[in-house]
Amino acid sequence: MATIPQITATEEPDGLSGEKAAPPLYFELSTNPDPVRVSPSSGDPERADFVLVGSRRSTLAIDCRKVIVNVSTGNNSPDLTPDLNSVTAQISLAGWTATTNTTAKTITFTPTSGHATIGPAQGITIQLMGMRINTVVGSSPLRIDVEWAESGDDYWTTDSTVIDIGKFPPDFVLRNFIPEQLVIDNGGSVKLNWEAGGASSLKLLYDVAEVNVLGRSPYTVNNVRSTTVFYLRATVQVGTGTVERILSTTVTVRVPDLEVRNLKVTGDLTAVTSGTTVRIRDLRGPYGAPLRVNSHLEVLTGNNVSIADNLTVGGKSVLRDQDSVRIRNNNYPENHLNATTAFGTDNSGNFIAAAYWRKNSYDSASTMTLEKR
Repeated sequence: MATIPQITATEEPDGLSGEKAAPPLYFELSTNPDPVRVSPSSGDPERADFVLVGSRRSTLAIDCRKVIVNVSTGNNSPDLTPDLNSVTAQISLAGWTATTNTTAKTITFTPTSGHATIGPAQGITIQLMGMRINTVVGSSPLRIDVEWAESGDDYWTTDSTVIDIGKFPPDFVLRNFIPEQLVIDNGGSVKLNWEAGGASSLKLLYDVAEVNVLGRSPYTVNNVRSTTVFYLRATVQVGTGTVERILSTTVTVRVPDLEVRNLKVTGDLTAVTSGTTVRIRDLRGPYGAPLRVNSHLEVLTGNNVSIADNLTVGGKSVLRDQDSVRIRNNNYPENHLNATTAFGTDNSGNFIAAAYWRKNSYDSASTMTLEKR
């Protein structure tokens, strides 16, 4: 079931950490109707039911002595209902009762005894039934305060959760946001369908894209290469009041492209597809050790190899025109001759090898060593 977007802000209790710092209850809201619609300016008011489900997601039990629901009342855009007189309040915990304070704009749930224990993986359900909705479009905050302590502890604190509730015009529609295929091949297309009406703007959001799709259902997204969550965001503005509703759907891609910020592989990494291209911006060996390449390395035409420091070659190396070399006599290592050109051409364009230098006439070329400097 699609729901209006929930904006939740939860504060950690002071001085606690780990599981103790987690919210005592995680609340989710569902409404009937969905979305909530404002009342007409005359005639019977629009009514709505609100169901708050609080889940305990911890291995620790807590003691709870009070749950307070704060409702904005009045006739303005941030207000949800004109007053709390129309609300029937219930809670799923046995022995708890609800007390409504129209002046404080609160509905307080308390146990018969001083407190009740809520165990791990346990929760509560709060129902606010038959609430009249005021006549102004907008977004209204609903705050839930839970007064609690770790089970058996005397340190009591209050933790708050705020959920924004959108109030939409009577003619607003946004529903049935569905892709024609939930699973596609890599590079395939996604055709999205929905029903919409009464919106001031309608945007489709996915990855980094934001597309205006007002009046454009269905809409096709091409070349989808990874599993993608699509969001459909409708905005309604009536006078100074504004509210939005967001629906989402996910499309899974078979054998998707993968993009990560950091990747650590402790075993072998093998590319099984022929012609695989891997683009690497910065290639480094393990800390304190050189990078080992156990294969032939071919640099294609049009690409340069730049070496900032020294290059050590265990086998043969290649000299090019204008390389700096030194010729050494192997019989007399202390004698050497510097040369600036190792190879070149004569006036006729014929290739000539590097000249060698001999100290004595009986020294042959085989006793000479050509060293790159």
